[in-house]
Amino acid sequence: MDVDFAEPPRIIDAETTHQVKEGENVELVCNATGTPPPQVVWYKGKAGSSLERINRPGEVLVIHNASRACADTYHCKAFNDVDPPATHEILVHVLFPPEVTLPNKRISQSLSKPTILECIITAYPHNFNMWRHNGKDIGRDQKRYTIELYKDGDTQVTLTLRINSITPEDYGTYECVASNLLGKDSESMILYEYRRERKPTTTTTTTLSPWVDNHIKSEFHNANNRKGNNGYYTGGDSSGGNGHHAQARGNWDKEDNNANGYNNWNKQSPNGYNREGESNSVRAGPRGARDSTSQIQPHSLLVVVSVYIIVLYTLMMS
Repeated sequence: MDVDFAEPPRIIDAETTHQVKEGENVELVCNATGTPPPQVVWYKGKAGSSLERINRPGEVLVIHNASRACADTYHCKAFNDVDPPATHEILVHVLFPPEVTLPNKRISQSLSKPTILECIITAYPHNFNMWRHNGKDIGRDQKRYTIELYKDGDTQVTLTLRINSITPEDYGTYECVASNLLGKDSESMILYEYRRERKPTTTTTTTLSPWVDNHIKSEFHNANNRKGNNGYYTGGDSSGGNGHHAQARGNWDKEDNNANGYNNWNKQSPNGYNREGESNSVRAGPRGARDSTSQIQPHSLLVVVSVYIIVLYTLMMS
């Protein structure tokens, strides 16, 4: 009598790592045994994370034209009707030459200040990384420099160069160099002296309106012409200072006569004397008499004060 025995899946003779050059094909094998014969499925992704199922069942998985994006952990899982299923991991490395990139190709810094230069290197594997200054290698034993390497993943690193205190000799061209068995790459940057630009001095000129400017000149001109050597008004007509003052006095008397019923300011007043004669007698009086109170007319003083207020307001608002 035949007796059937059930056996859970088991994976034998499976590799754990595999290396392939970028652009080549890679073949992953997962030999599984068990009773009944197990089925094998493939997944991709890091252990402990969400895995991506690959729709290529079978014990052999072929990756054509492998790129650096194909570098990952591959999982094969064998299962039948008998628990537990069997699993196995294969880590795939894709080899490719270095690629150097620079965040900045021009950096400025002042003398005696520290600064950090950096470059990003993508490659697998990372064999040799270094800095050069004006064509000369920078060694890690030089005290004025600090070189550090930061790993950003399986294929990417950041190489930094710290200059502790910049001297004039530190300015120039810096080259980041990376190489491995598959190739070499480099990029250059320029470090130059930072000098603060001086802002040009600007002068603000306030321009008065033509009306304000002309009015100021007119008022100053009239004020200078109205005052004579003895304190009396001068100018105004061909008769000199007396003629101008007489005209002004006559106008004042004209208004007074009109108020008293007279139509002509040259007519005699009820007291029997001529208004113009009174004006002349008062005008000819001693210095400091009535004319001393009328050296600047109230109207002219008001205009001058108003103009000064306008000028002051214009200057404050500019």
